Amino acid sequence: MSTAFLPFRWSDFGRSLALAAAYAVLLGGVAFLLAPHTVGPVFTQAGFSNWDVIHYLRIRDTGFSPESAAFFPLFPFVWRWLGVSPMAMAGLNLGLFLLAFAALSAAFAFSRPHQLLLLSIPTLVFMGLPYSEALFFGAGVLVLLGWQRQSLALLAVGLLLSCLTRSAAFVLVPATLLTAYLTSPDRPVFWRQASVGTGAATAGLLLSVYLHYRDTKRWFVFFEAQKLWDNRLRWPQLPLSNWGGSFPTHYEAVCFFLALAAAVYLLYLLKQGPALPASTWAPRVFSLAYVAGVTFVTVATKGGVLVSLSRYVLATPYFLLLAVAALQTQWITNRRLLWAVGLTEVCWLLGFGSYGHIRSVLGYSVLTLYLLLVLACLHTHPRIRQVAYGVLLPLNSVLLVVLLYRFLQNQWVA
Repeated sequence: MSTAFLPFRWSDFGRSLALAAAYAVLLGGVAFLLAPHTVGPVFTQAGFSNWDVIHYLRIRDTGFSPESAAFFPLFPFVWRWLGVSPMAMAGLNLGLFLLAFAALSAAFAFSRPHQLLLLSIPTLVFMGLPYSEALFFGAGVLVLLGWQRQSLALLAVGLLLSCLTRSAAFVLVPATLLTAYLTSPDRPVFWRQASVGTGAATAGLLLSVYLHYRDTKRWFVFFEAQKLWDNRLRWPQLPLSNWGGSFPTHYEAVCFFLALAAAVYLLYLLKQGPALPASTWAPRVFSLAYVAGVTFVTVATKGGVLVSLSRYVLATPYFLLLAVAALQTQWITNRRLLWAVGLTEVCWLLGFGSYGHIRSVLGYSVLTLYLLLVLACLHTHPRIRQVAYGVLLPLNSVLLVVLLYRFLQNQWVA
C-alpha cells in the first residue's frame, strides 16, 4: 500500500471548504435570525446541553459511570482537554466537520451541486452540536482516504480513532475484512489490510475498555451499560418505531429504506466475487458494509425501536460517498420510479405499519414522495434532475433548521 498522505490538490480542498463554510454560515445565520420570531431564544448554553450532551458533560467533568460507559471516551476527553462551553464545543465540531467534508469532497472529486446537496442532509445538524459525530466523521474520512490511496497508515489511524469515538468495532472489523476480501489483488495484500485494519479497530476498542475500567473499576462495564439501556440481541418487534414519536419515526424510516438498498447492493457485489478495482471500489464496499452493518446491529439490539439510526448512517462520510456514487450513475427512468413507489409502500406497510389511521397513511405517503424526489436526482433526463435538485436543496435546508430547533427545545431528533 502507498504512503501518500494527501490524495487531493489544495486548490480543490480550498474551494470545497469555502463552499461548505458559506453554506453553514448562511443557514446558521438564517436559523439564528428567525429563532426569536419562531421558537424563541433557544441559542443558549442550556439549549446546546440536551440529550446525549448531558452524558458527555458528566463524563467530561467526573469520568465514566456504569451508565455512561455506553459512550466511548475520545469526544468527552477532547472536550475535557479543551475546557470550553457547550456552544463553543459545537462551533469547534462544526469547524472539524467542514475541514473533513472539504477533504472528502476534494479527494473523491465531488461536484459543487453534489456538495451542496450533501451539505443539506438534515441529519448533519449533529455536526454543529456538542456530539461525537464530527469526530467520527473526521475519522471516517481518514478510513476512506486510506482505502482509496491503499495507505495502511491512514487506514489504521482512521479505524483507531473511530473505535475510540464510538462503539463501532463490531461493525468496522467485519467491514474491513469484507473490503479486503473483495478488493485485494492477492493474498499477501489481503492479510496486510485485514491484520492492520482489524488490529487498529481492536486497539481502539481495548483502549476504550481500559478507560472505562479506570473510572468504574469494572472490566467490560460497557456490556453492563448496554443492559441498562436495554440494548440486547433479540428479534425486532413490528411495526418498527421510534420512541420520539411519529416525526422521528418517519425520518428514521427513510434512513431504513436507504440502508436496505445498500444491503441489497452489497449482497450483489458478494455474489459477483472478489477482484474489484481497489482504489475505486474499496471505499464504496467499506461504506456499504458499514451502512448495512450498523443498520443490522441497531435493528437487532433495540427490539425494533430505531433510535438514532439516521445519525449512525446519514451523518457519516460513508453515506455521503455512497450518495455521490449513486448520483453519478443517472440510471433512474420513469418506470423505475414507479417500481420505487411500490417498493417503498411495501416497506412502509410491512416494516412500519403504515396502514390504519388516515394520518399514518398520509404521513408515509409524504415519505414516498420525498424518496421519489431523491431518486429523481438520479434520473436519466437532465431537466428532471435539475428540478429535483432545485426542490430538494431548499427542502432539506428547511428540515435541517427544523431539526436544529427541535434539539434546542429539548425535543428528540435522532
